[in-house]
Amino acid sequence: SIIVFSSRSLHSGNPLYDSWIIAVFNFVGASLPVVFMAIFDRDLPREYILQNPEVYKSGPCNEYLSVRMTLRWAFITIIQVLVIYHFSAPALQLGGGATSAFKGLMGNFDREVGDGEGGDMKVFGTTIYSQLIFVVTMKALYETKS
Repeated sequence: SIIVFSSRSLHSGNPLYDSWIIAVFNFVGASLPVVFMAIFDRDLPREYILQNPEVYKSGPCNEYLSVRMTLRWAFITIIQVLVIYHFSAPALQLGGGATSAFKGLMGNFDREVGDGEGGDMKVFGTTIYSQLIFVVTMKALYETKS
């Protein structure tokens, strides 16, 4: 989403996300769910694994780290980022978060920056980042087996 925003802002260097949002997500959103899934997720019962060690054959054969799987995940990520950004940007670009989203008389076309309305860069970036966190969490929940 940062790359899409950078191309839309003419590579001006403006950050889309606040640094505190990234710091909190790196701890809460990226590390804790992975730790909890590593502790609690079980594909198969423990007794079955001990009796059939061939279930781990996919690891040494690099089935999950192949070029095909890496390209698949990269493609899915690109599609998700484009969908999130391009569905969120039109709704939020004219202050759609806190003001009327109607066109015409209530379109916010003549508003001044700093007039107290909620459609600024922080709201825009936080909304998109929140959607990204939600998608990543749902993907992690979908991939778990238990």
